[in-house]
Amino acid sequence: MGESMSEKEIVSRYQTLKQQIQQIMLKIEEFENDRNEQELVLKQLLPLNEDRKCWRQVGSVLIEQTVGQVKPVLEATSKELQQAIQNLNEELKTKESEFLELKEKYKIREVDSSSMASAPSSSQATKP
Repeated sequence: MGESMSEKEIVSRYQTLKQQIQQIMLKIEEFENDRNEQELVLKQLLPLNEDRKCWRQVGSVLIEQTVGQVKPVLEATSKELQQAIQNLNEELKTKESEFLELKEKYKIREVDSSSMASAPSSSQATKP
């Protein structure tokens, strides 16, 4: 970040960082839900015979496979999701520290929009 940022650039950077943080948090939540779903299915398949038939959805297609074929795929997918969650958490920490640094450097405070709506602005003030 340069030292000579204009007010518009500061506000734009602030809003961009805030949006990026929200997007990362949503992605983490999505991946955690997917991983929990994978783990739930694995838990259900664990006691079953490896030769038992089961159906696995790939995209919009159901594929017939055996429990023995599906388990390793689910385990690998779960591990990949866990790694993605860790990577996103690291990225989130970085963005949050950038965000806080920007807030502190330029003394940014968010104003509650509901209190702004009830307070009359100078152009709305009535004159005696």
